[in-house]
Amino acid sequence: MNRLENRIPPPLVAVLFMLLSWLWDSDGTESVTMQGAVAAVVIVAVLIARASITGFIRAKTTVNPLKPESASTLVTTGIFGYSRNPMYVALALLVFAFSLYFTGYWSLLFTVAYVLYITRFQISPEERAMEKLFGEEFVDYKGRVRRWL
Repeated sequence: MNRLENRIPPPLVAVLFMLLSWLWDSDGTESVTMQGAVAAVVIVAVLIARASITGFIRAKTTVNPLKPESASTLVTTGIFGYSRNPMYVALALLVFAFSLYFTGYWSLLFTVAYVLYITRFQISPEERAMEKLFGEEFVDYKGRVRRWL
Protein backbone atom coordinates (compact mmCIF):
# COMPACT_ATOMS: atom_id res chain seq x y z
CA MET A 1 0.00 0.00 0.00
CA ASN A 2 2.91 2.37 0.53
CA ARG A 3 3.40 2.40 -3.23
CA LEU A 4 0.37 4.71 -3.47
CA GLU A 5 1.92 7.31 -1.15
CA ASN A 6 2.56 10.61 -2.96
CA ARG A 7 2.03 8.96 -6.35
CA ILE A 8 -1.24 10.34 -7.70
CA PRO A 9 -1.66 14.13 -7.82
CA PRO A 10 -4.43 15.11 -5.38
CA PRO A 11 -6.37 17.07 -8.04
CA LEU A 12 -6.45 13.90 -10.15
CA VAL A 13 -7.69 11.91 -7.14
CA ALA A 14 -10.46 14.49 -6.70
CA VAL A 15 -11.40 14.23 -10.37
CA LEU A 16 -11.53 10.42 -10.08
CA PHE A 17 -13.94 10.67 -7.13
CA MET A 18 -16.03 13.20 -9.06
CA LEU A 19 -16.11 10.83 -12.02
CA LEU A 20 -17.27 8.02 -9.75
CA SER A 21 -20.11 10.18 -8.47
CA TRP A 22 -21.10 11.09 -12.02
CA LEU A 23 -21.08 7.41 -13.00
CA TRP A 24 -23.22 6.66 -9.93
CA ASP A 25 -25.99 8.94 -11.21
CA SER A 26 -25.26 11.17 -14.20
CA ASP A 27 -28.61 12.99 -14.29
CA GLY A 28 -27.78 15.82 -11.94
CA THR A 29 -30.22 17.82 -9.89
CA GLU A 30 -32.90 20.09 -11.27
CA SER A 31 -33.48 21.73 -7.90
CA VAL A 32 -32.59 25.41 -8.04
CA THR A 33 -31.92 25.36 -4.30
CA MET A 34 -29.50 22.46 -4.66
CA GLN A 35 -27.80 24.13 -7.62
CA GLY A 36 -27.37 27.28 -5.52
CA ALA A 37 -25.87 25.25 -2.68
CA VAL A 38 -23.49 23.56 -5.11
CA ALA A 39 -22.45 26.94 -6.54
CA ALA A 40 -21.84 28.33 -3.04
CA VAL A 41 -19.63 25.37 -2.11
CA VAL A 42 -17.65 25.73 -5.35
CA ILE A 43 -17.08 29.46 -4.68
CA VAL A 44 -15.82 28.72 -1.15
CA ALA A 45 -13.53 25.98 -2.52
CA VAL A 46 -12.06 28.32 -5.14
CA LEU A 47 -11.44 31.05 -2.54
CA ILE A 48 -9.71 28.58 -0.21
CA ALA A 49 -7.59 27.20 -3.07
CA ARG A 50 -6.59 30.69 -4.17
CA ALA A 51 -5.59 31.71 -0.64
CA SER A 52 -3.59 28.49 -0.25
CA ILE A 53 -1.68 28.83 -3.50
CA THR A 54 -1.05 32.52 -2.83
CA GLY A 55 0.40 31.62 0.58
CA PHE A 56 2.82 29.15 -0.99
CA ILE A 57 3.83 31.56 -3.74
CA ARG A 58 4.49 34.36 -1.24
CA ALA A 59 6.62 32.01 0.84
CA LYS A 60 8.49 30.98 -2.33
CA THR A 61 8.02 27.29 -1.64
CA THR A 62 6.79 24.43 -3.77
CA VAL A 63 3.13 23.68 -4.38
CA ASN A 64 4.02 20.25 -5.79
CA PRO A 65 2.28 17.72 -3.50
CA LEU A 66 4.24 14.79 -4.95
CA LYS A 67 7.57 16.13 -3.69
CA PRO A 68 6.97 17.41 -0.13
CA GLU A 69 10.65 16.97 0.70
CA SER A 70 11.43 19.87 -1.65
CA ALA A 71 9.57 22.39 0.52
CA SER A 72 11.80 25.30 1.47
CA THR A 73 9.49 27.01 3.95
CA LEU A 74 6.86 25.89 6.45
CA VAL A 75 3.84 28.09 5.72
CA THR A 76 1.83 28.68 8.92
CA THR A 77 0.21 32.05 8.33
CA GLY A 78 -2.89 33.16 6.49
CA ILE A 79 -5.26 30.31 5.76
CA PHE A 80 -2.61 27.87 6.99
CA GLY A 81 -3.28 29.24 10.47
CA TYR A 82 -6.71 27.57 10.32
CA SER A 83 -5.96 24.34 8.45
CA ARG A 84 -2.70 22.53 7.77
CA ASN A 85 -4.13 21.34 4.46
CA PRO A 86 -6.40 24.00 3.00
CA MET A 87 -5.69 22.90 -0.57
CA TYR A 88 -7.06 19.46 0.26
CA VAL A 89 -10.01 21.07 2.02
CA ALA A 90 -10.73 22.96 -1.21
CA LEU A 91 -10.50 19.75 -3.26
CA ALA A 92 -12.75 17.91 -0.78
CA LEU A 93 -15.29 20.72 -1.12
CA LEU A 94 -15.16 20.38 -4.90
CA VAL A 95 -15.72 16.62 -4.63
CA PHE A 96 -18.62 17.33 -2.28
CA ALA A 97 -20.16 19.94 -4.58
CA PHE A 98 -19.79 17.84 -7.71
CA SER A 99 -21.15 14.69 -6.12
CA LEU A 100 -23.92 16.67 -4.39
CA TYR A 101 -25.05 17.86 -7.80
CA PHE A 102 -25.16 14.31 -9.16
CA THR A 103 -25.92 12.10 -6.18
CA GLY A 104 -27.54 14.24 -3.49
CA TYR A 105 -27.11 12.58 -0.12
CA TRP A 106 -24.68 10.02 -1.51
CA SER A 107 -22.23 12.90 -1.91
CA LEU A 108 -21.14 12.33 1.68
CA LEU A 109 -19.92 8.85 0.72
CA PHE A 110 -17.71 10.20 -2.07
CA THR A 111 -16.43 13.08 0.07
CA VAL A 112 -15.56 10.83 3.03
CA ALA A 113 -13.84 8.35 0.70
CA TYR A 114 -11.78 11.19 -0.81
CA VAL A 115 -10.81 12.50 2.64
CA LEU A 116 -9.79 9.03 3.84
CA TYR A 117 -7.71 8.37 0.72
CA ILE A 118 -5.96 11.76 0.80
CA THR A 119 -5.30 11.51 4.52
CA ARG A 120 -3.70 8.07 4.20
CA PHE A 121 -1.81 8.35 0.93
CA GLN A 122 -1.00 12.07 0.68
CA ILE A 123 -1.21 13.92 3.99
CA SER A 124 0.44 11.32 6.24
CA PRO A 125 3.53 11.00 3.99
CA GLU A 126 3.67 14.80 3.64
CA GLU A 127 3.58 15.21 7.40
CA ARG A 128 6.45 12.75 7.82
CA ALA A 129 8.46 14.76 5.27
CA MET A 130 7.60 18.07 6.97
CA GLU A 131 8.66 16.71 10.33
CA LYS A 132 12.00 15.63 8.88
CA LEU A 133 12.50 19.01 7.21
CA PHE A 134 11.25 21.35 9.92
CA GLY A 135 11.46 19.27 13.11
CA GLU A 136 10.07 20.85 16.25
CA GLU A 137 8.66 23.81 14.31
CA PHE A 138 6.34 21.44 12.41
CA VAL A 139 5.48 19.46 15.56
CA ASP A 140 4.45 22.73 17.27
CA TYR A 141 2.42 23.71 14.21
CA LYS A 142 0.66 20.33 14.24
CA GLY A 143 -0.24 20.95 17.86
CA ARG A 144 -1.77 24.36 17.12
CA VAL A 145 -3.56 23.82 13.80
CA ARG A 146 -5.95 21.08 12.76
CA ARG A 147 -5.21 18.78 9.85
CA TRP A 148 -8.47 19.50 7.99
CA LEU A 149 -10.65 22.16 9.62
